[in-house]
Amino acid sequence: MTDILHVSKVTVKYGKSVAIHDITIKVPEGQVVTLIGANGAGKSTLLRLICGVENVAFGGSIERRLPGQGEGVIVEMDRMRRGIGIVSDRIQATYWYDLTGEELVFSGFERSVGLFRAPDASERAQAYAWMERFDVRHLAERRMRSVSTGQLRRLMLARALAGNPDLVLLDEPCSGLDPDARAGLLQLLNELAVSGTNFVLVTHHAADIFQAITHVAYLENGRMIRQGALSRDCPI
Repeated sequence: MTDILHVSKVTVKYGKSVAIHDITIKVPEGQVVTLIGANGAGKSTLLRLICGVENVAFGGSIERRLPGQGEGVIVEMDRMRRGIGIVSDRIQATYWYDLTGEELVFSGFERSVGLFRAPDASERAQAYAWMERFDVRHLAERRMRSVSTGQLRRLMLARALAGNPDLVLLDEPCSGLDPDARAGLLQLLNELAVSGTNFVLVTHHAADIFQAITHVAYLENGRMIRQGALSRDCPI
């Protein structure tokens, strides 16, 4: 089984503060992994490391094998970005101007904040298919600031899946959602995972762990304290 991601003994520091220390984790193709920990445990820093925003300090390595972007370890930033989708409040907050729903989803093909080129016909078809899947096709011409939090989160998920990435990172995807919207989103994520989408889910709520998740890792104060198969090595 191919490891889509292999993080080995990595450390990230901000000045004198260590955000994550000596972390090792693998994500084989076909596994769905969740990272659990309190606020400040290092979960979001680890996700930013995975998608190339953060850098490793003091040794360690990270290998990304993204079959949709070619054979072997992917090191070029443009291919890395196309092969990894992400949903997070941080990304959502960077959209300070008011795109339409379809423009927001179209931006996912370049992993850009904003739309810098017109999508071609095949990209439009794919984007609309994802919007149909997430029941937000009717929001194509609505401005993103005029939709509900739950609708916007579904649009962000459609954006993350635009271009069919090999790995999708979910950073607290249920934050700010009411119970019905949360349940609906978790059901969608579970369906995608069952159909073969590779996810890494970050949460500090055990209730956000959907049925298709196979493995869990616990972070505390920037360290990995336990990881393994869900319900066997690492019960919730």
